[in-house]
Amino acid sequence: MEETGSLKIPEEKPKIPSDGILPVEVARITLGHTKKRLDAYKNRLELIHAEKMLLNQQITHIESAQSAANAFVESLESMMPFLFEINLRVNDGTLASEEIPDLFNPQRMEIQKQKFKSQQNKLKKEAATTQQRLGKIAPRIEETRKEIFKAEAQHSSAREIYFQELHRQDLEQEYLRQTLERLQEKILELQKERVWLTENFNLSLNKFRSSQENVVRVQKELEELSKPKKTRYHEKHVEKDHHSIKKNHHASEKDHHTTAEKDHHKTIVTKEKISQQHGTRTKKLRRLRLELQSLIENGESLKGDAVILSEHLFKMQVIVEIHENSVVEGESVPDLISEGNQSDTIIAAGNSVSEYISEALLAVQKARDQLVLVDEQIAEYEAARKEEADSLASLKEIQESALHAKQWESTLKEMSIQQLVQSFKKSSEKLRENSITLQKFRDKFKKTQMGVEEAKQKLGYLKDPLLRLIQHEFLEEKQNILKKLFKLAGLNLPEELTRASFRSESSTAADKVNKNPLIKYSNNNTLTSQTVQYQNLLSTRIRIIEEQQKQRTKLLNVIKSLNQHVEQYVVMLSETLELAMKHHANAKEIKKRMGRGQLSSNEIPDGITEALSHDLIIQPETEITELLNYQTNVKRQIEELHQPDVALRETLPLLKEMRSLVSKRLDILRELQKQDQDFQQKREDLPETALKSLEQTALRHMESEDKIIEYFLSFVPSEQTKELSDLLRAYYVELAELGMKRENLKEQKGNTEHLIQLAEEEESISQKLLLILNKQAVQLIHEEEEEWIKIREQFGPHKAEPGHHSSRAKTGHHAHSQVPVLEKNKAALIKELAPLLFFRHMKIMAVNKWTRFFEQKLSPSGIEVEIDTYHEGLGALNAKASSIQRRIQYIAGHSPDELTKLEPDEKPETAIDMLQFLQGEIGVLRPERYKIRRQEIILILIKLVSIVLIAIFLVWLVKRVITRFMTSDIEKKPQTKFVLSFLKTFLKISIWIIAIVMLMSNLGFKVGAFLAGLGIGGLAIALAAKETLANILGGIMIFIERPFTIGDTIQIGSMQAGKVVDMTWRTTRLINPFDYHFSVPNSQVAESTILNYTKALPGGDYISVYVAPDNDPQKVIQLINQALSECTLIKQDMAKGTMLAGMQVFENASMMQYWPWWYADDYHKRYMIRDEVWNRIWKHLHEADIELKIRPFELAKRDNVTSQK
Repeated sequence: MEETGSLKIPEEKPKIPSDGILPVEVARITLGHTKKRLDAYKNRLELIHAEKMLLNQQITHIESAQSAANAFVESLESMMPFLFEINLRVNDGTLASEEIPDLFNPQRMEIQKQKFKSQQNKLKKEAATTQQRLGKIAPRIEETRKEIFKAEAQHSSAREIYFQELHRQDLEQEYLRQTLERLQEKILELQKERVWLTENFNLSLNKFRSSQENVVRVQKELEELSKPKKTRYHEKHVEKDHHSIKKNHHASEKDHHTTAEKDHHKTIVTKEKISQQHGTRTKKLRRLRLELQSLIENGESLKGDAVILSEHLFKMQVIVEIHENSVVEGESVPDLISEGNQSDTIIAAGNSVSEYISEALLAVQKARDQLVLVDEQIAEYEAARKEEADSLASLKEIQESALHAKQWESTLKEMSIQQLVQSFKKSSEKLRENSITLQKFRDKFKKTQMGVEEAKQKLGYLKDPLLRLIQHEFLEEKQNILKKLFKLAGLNLPEELTRASFRSESSTAADKVNKNPLIKYSNNNTLTSQTVQYQNLLSTRIRIIEEQQKQRTKLLNVIKSLNQHVEQYVVMLSETLELAMKHHANAKEIKKRMGRGQLSSNEIPDGITEALSHDLIIQPETEITELLNYQTNVKRQIEELHQPDVALRETLPLLKEMRSLVSKRLDILRELQKQDQDFQQKREDLPETALKSLEQTALRHMESEDKIIEYFLSFVPSEQTKELSDLLRAYYVELAELGMKRENLKEQKGNTEHLIQLAEEEESISQKLLLILNKQAVQLIHEEEEEWIKIREQFGPHKAEPGHHSSRAKTGHHAHSQVPVLEKNKAALIKELAPLLFFRHMKIMAVNKWTRFFEQKLSPSGIEVEIDTYHEGLGALNAKASSIQRRIQYIAGHSPDELTKLEPDEKPETAIDMLQFLQGEIGVLRPERYKIRRQEIILILIKLVSIVLIAIFLVWLVKRVITRFMTSDIEKKPQTKFVLSFLKTFLKISIWIIAIVMLMSNLGFKVGAFLAGLGIGGLAIALAAKETLANILGGIMIFIERPFTIGDTIQIGSMQAGKVVDMTWRTTRLINPFDYHFSVPNSQVAESTILNYTKALPGGDYISVYVAPDNDPQKVIQLINQALSECTLIKQDMAKGTMLAGMQVFENASMMQYWPWWYADDYHKRYMIRDEVWNRIWKHLHEADIELKIRPFELAKRDNVTSQK
């Protein structure tokens, strides 16, 4: 209230300095002043709404305090019996007075009771004062809205004037370049155009005035129309008839029916009148809508013509002022401009036109607002007229049933006794059938009602998250609503709704709220946690809205089904009512004829007494009344469910868009947290894969900047260059790390800028939502006030009249009159209205909560703080990026453009400083390393050439010495040749191995590692070529043991004997007696038994000769010895001879075996010697006619071998 009173509204006209200020400046000052004035009025309206909300909250708190005070007083009163019992026990001595707590002191309890009563009175006065202040709010809001409309019109006019002044400057510049004669022609043209423009303007103004008058006239006609009143279906006369029958069973039936018919007819006439009033008011409203539309069109037309005329006058004013200035300067004569075209006249005309523009804008805006209200009223009256028409149709159906019953009475008079009794029995049977059918309808009706209640209950469970909180937080409001309803109804509050139970319920609810808050803030209240809670709140709100729409659709279908069933139920009841009337008429006619003596008592059918009772008619009639009233309520619910929720339709897309923005913002915040963790991570804390990737990136970067010559020079070994290379590599690794962090900062900056953009979009959507919520809050408050007005009118029409005027002043339209509620239905109506009013009130509080929530988001401590935080983060990121950039420039250097931007005294002076500035530490280290490598490569080349030359010389020297010794005249043994060959090869290999090792050592290779690698590689080679190594080792063993020499005839194992002709590292080569060469692996030679025939020369040999046993052995031996003595290849100087080996017996023959033996000095000629011996023995034996024999098994063996081949 203090803020509203302290808010000063600027004066209507601004203070403008009078000393030489330009018109455009005056227009600018006026525009700014009108804007401040408009903003001030808007702020005042917001403060008034806030004041109203605070007053409502204050009333709620006062009522809560009153309830608490009443509860305390009742508690004190409930303790009086205990106090009485305590006094009795003190008096009889069973309880000591010292044992009584001070709490039960009667005087103290009385003081507390008086204290609470005083507080109750104080709260009552404070509530009345607050209600008075609240009642004054509505006129202030209406007055402020009118001032806002006026200020908006003034601001629009000032804006147009400002743009005109800006346009004026351009026109002045244009017209100043023209001659006075041309300006004279231009003013004449404009004067002619002004005539017809003024005529058009006057015509539009007349139409506008006429439309205003028509609107005022139709509004007066609407006010003169009597306000339609609702009537409940003829409950009154039914109840009256029912009670009159109950009170006086002996009253005249004729009087009863006459009264009922009159009341029924009166109800029909009243409803027809009300329906006609609704139709008349609807027609007037439609006419008012047409007049308002015409007013808007004429106002827009007037505005357009006024703007054109104003621009035209403005052009004339500019030219006239230029001409008047030229007259003052003596460049023109004053007679050229007529008196009606003077600048003062034109300015006055322009101001008049501007006033008309402002008036048209204000009238058009007001007409648009009225048009919205008129459309709402038309819809309301159409619905009311339709409701009355449906009710009237039902009444006429009942009236027709009554007329049918009357006609039936006249028909009965013409029936015979038998026909009358038969008709009575048929109607009685038909009534029993209808009763069974009606019971089924009742059961189905109750079942459908339960389905509707279940659907409503499901819809009631779907409450806004803030509404659920408020329902617990303001649970005491439900008790206040019930108190207010019972007070309006003039009923006593039921005992089950006691203060104590309510207090415990509210305290329990409050405890639940305190224990289970809607939004839980952690100790670390970061932006991410707040955003998560915000996202959850929005998601819950959207989900509940979508579920509510689904449940509303289901509820609408269920209520439609209920309405159809009610219609069928009413039709069946109408048929039953008509049948009951006929049955009652039958019973009365039978009774009359029995009184006349036309019918004996034995002929009276059963059930005549029940048929004469009026309960048979009253019951269906009452049930029809209740159903029709219930159907009216059902149709109203269907219409309400059919009406789309405009605020919800506007809010849901914005909420979804808001949730999408918040979700994106949350994802970005989480990504920023991860990026910040990655940025803060030190190199040693990086994973092994990331660290290796970083080193590989640095190595590729460093190698990409190496020249080809540097690449080849990189193989040059040097400790100094190694240190420089390690330092360069460290710089490149740091450069790669800085580059990675710079990219990280770049991504963070992009994400932060995106966050700012999303937050700004969220702020814009919040503003839109706040406007919708404010509008929705005002609408809900008006609906709540109208609902209370209707309730007051239902409980007491005299109490609602002031509320009608207040509602009309706030909303601009009439509230429909309501039917007074019967005394017996008040409690049921309260039970029905209480949850609806409570839910509506909680809805208002929820909207207020959402409004305050978004107001907090839009306040300086809301989303603006988040945006500022993002901007601060962006600044910190820029600072980090600048620091990283400086470090990168220190390592990699600056660009030439940065060098040119330096001041002369800041530029590097020496070449080293220039190189360091442009290329950084890397640019300084690279040339230094290249210089050292170039020096090292010269020295290494000298060393390499020296080593190669020395190796070549040593190899040549060894080869020459050994070759010379081998070709000398000195007699050399075969073993000596073998050793010399082996030694020459070994020395050559050793020299080159040593040279290669020295070359590798000078080239920077690690010889130890190389030799270790050779050892491992040699092992692998040995495993892969073990046979070759075995042969080499076998050759070495043969060389050491010397079992034979070149030229020896040897036999290796079971192989054929041969002469050794050569021996290498891998094989031993032999030639057999047939001059065939063959090679034997040295490993096999070393592992086999070697028989050296050369070392045993001369060596003995023999052959086997077989002859028939019948020949003389001495003669055979003599012939063989003669043959041996003639052989030239055996040693004749050594012993030789023939031995008789004995007789050999075979299967089919027996033979004598002889062994000729001899000695020879050349084993290689063994087969030649044997050939000579065989030939000579054969010759001597053949001459002696002695036949040589061949062993049979040798033939078989030879044949077997031949077959195998």
